[in-house]
Amino acid sequence: MMESPKTAMSQSAPLIEAIRQRPGMYFGSKSLTAFHHFLCGYRLACDVHQIKDDRLGLEIPSDFNEWVAYRARFQESTSGWCKMIVATSKSDEEAFDRFFELLKEHSMRRPRLVAEIEDPVSVPLMEEDAKNFPGPPLTRVQIVTYTHDPGFFALYGSEEWGDRFYPFLSWMCELSSGDWVIHDEEAYRELLRANEEWEREMNGSRHVGGLES
Repeated sequence: MMESPKTAMSQSAPLIEAIRQRPGMYFGSKSLTAFHHFLCGYRLACDVHQIKDDRLGLEIPSDFNEWVAYRARFQESTSGWCKMIVATSKSDEEAFDRFFELLKEHSMRRPRLVAEIEDPVSVPLMEEDAKNFPGPPLTRVQIVTYTHDPGFFALYGSEEWGDRFYPFLSWMCELSSGDWVIHDEEAYRELLRANEEWEREMNGSRHVGGLES
């Protein structure tokens, strides 16, 4: 007896794996940009038809932008994972392969706990955000690294906050206070060193700018 298409699809590999193996069949060429456009269209269709489950296995991790910024050594993730990968690849074809490498790394990563902030206090970044604060109460924030790349992740343990990548400690300005518990002295000292170096560069830029003006 032949399997129904629905049964056959449920037993096959996720669509994202099929795309990885044969991108030309879906897009005509091996292109991360084309794949990204395909994903945007897929997400739009899911929203329009109120499809909540990831039945085709195409959902990208919610913090993947942060992960790519960390691994590609960007200071922030606002340009999105596709543009960051393309910008650091020699071609769109190479970027396609790099995307899947980073996606696999993300699924296999293991955190290195550097420090914890107990009973942190959140503060609004801008005056217009003040009405949303205090946000959901935080009991603990974990500071972790995954590789030897610069920066770190703050794991807030809250869907509202999400896990975020920061290039320097000073950039974690949403928290005004809290008790720091250091678990990895060597890694923490490296974060402090990088932060001090960045602050010196910023102060030097302000000084030069003041002289020029």
